Amino acid sequence: MSTLKSHNVPDLECLAFQNESGAQPASKAAVWEFAARERHDEKCGGDPAVFPVRDRYKVNAAGKVWVYDVLNDHYKPF
Repeated sequence: MSTLKSHNVPDLECLAFQNESGAQPASKAAVWEFAARERHDEKCGGDPAVFPVRDRYKVNAAGKVWVYDVLNDHYKPF
């Protein structure tokens, strides 16, 4: 979360994060994959029936973060 704050990710308070790595949160996976989804509610606006993915991230145990580049179909350093 601090890395996203330091990169000035807009509307951070309106994002929810979903584990996409398949590993359980308590396990020691080498890399974790997360989707940042937009929350739509009274505070954030939008249709509450819609929960779209805005970005996808990978994080390793050392704290290095990558963001998914949709156009080029690969992760790049964040």
